[in-house]
Amino acid sequence: MFAKPLGKLVAVIVVMLVLGPASSSLAAAPIAKGHQPQLASLAAEAGTVYLTFGDGETLFFARSGDAGRTFSDPMMVGTVPHLMLGMRRGPRIAVTRDAMIIAAIGQETGNLVAFRSPDHGRSWQPEASPINDAPKSAREGLHALASDGEDSLVAVWLDLRANQTQLYASLSADSGATWSRNILLYASPAGHICECCHPSAIFLPDGRIAVLFRNFDGVNRDMYLLTFTPGKEIPAPVQLDASHWPLNACPMDGGSLTVSTRGEPVAAYRRQSAIYAASPDLPEKRIAITGSQPAAGGDDVAYLSSRHTGPLWVEHAGSPPRKLAEDATDPVLLQTPAGAVVAYESDNHIFTIGPLDTRLPARKDTGLPSRREQP
Repeated sequence: MFAKPLGKLVAVIVVMLVLGPASSSLAAAPIAKGHQPQLASLAAEAGTVYLTFGDGETLFFARSGDAGRTFSDPMMVGTVPHLMLGMRRGPRIAVTRDAMIIAAIGQETGNLVAFRSPDHGRSWQPEASPINDAPKSAREGLHALASDGEDSLVAVWLDLRANQTQLYASLSADSGATWSRNILLYASPAGHICECCHPSAIFLPDGRIAVLFRNFDGVNRDMYLLTFTPGKEIPAPVQLDASHWPLNACPMDGGSLTVSTRGEPVAAYRRQSAIYAASPDLPEKRIAITGSQPAAGGDDVAYLSSRHTGPLWVEHAGSPPRKLAEDATDPVLLQTPAGAVVAYESDNHIFTIGPLDTRLPARKDTGLPSRREQP
């Protein structure tokens, strides 16, 4: 995601999706009434994109067989009493070679529950037990879900079993049929991590799992990255922010993760009013002077140019940003072989757009070309 000689400022992928000539005619497609969209795909299923979202207490699922150009009519997955929706609370979806999993949290139970489909979304069954093994400990409603594309899954959430916000995880090695005992990933010496910024999780090509979260040290609310190998000791997380953000409140903006061409995690996140990107082995780069809710994928990043609702932009490293929507919130971006697919919420409805042609000429390096900063 970043260009290597370090002499030139490493570039980051910013999803204000860059519409090339081949995709300039694409228009956002309304899917249905709903909130908090999420996208997923499986490398072995070229051209297939999966979408989930919530409305009221109901979870929905839709499928695209043409790389995100069109989606099927949404089907009902199941219901979660007092489903938590809004401010990045909502369903998450992951796909393995044998099943699809949609996970969500209900305010009534405070539990992280999963629905599993072994037949490509034609039927869904709720799992017998919640993923969190301490009752009501997931009641903050913020979680992440990721797959390695084979049989393994990871669920990560903000946990309150100690009455202080901690970072917990659970693993599945059988496509979500069973889940491991819960694993404490991190407990802040200050007593709690940031209470209402969502975590992100991805599998890396070498089998490690990367988790992004906003920490709290008693004064500052900075972004931290924790990378671990299942079955081994959990290492200490590392701070990604190049400077601190002293804040006596929660910004409710947890950023997102993607994988660089080197197979390393790259995070896009907000600090104060600006959007940044960083990786453990490369320095932080400012993407936009003003923005929020960054969603990274491949060489692209999508974000809003205002705090909660407003213009949605997408940008490919080395290219000028393009506006995708005038009034949007909660964008997500999925990189596919055909291009980037973006989903977002606007006026209580779900919209998608893609695939977007963000291609640049082939490069010999393994990072991104440098780019101009967005004024």
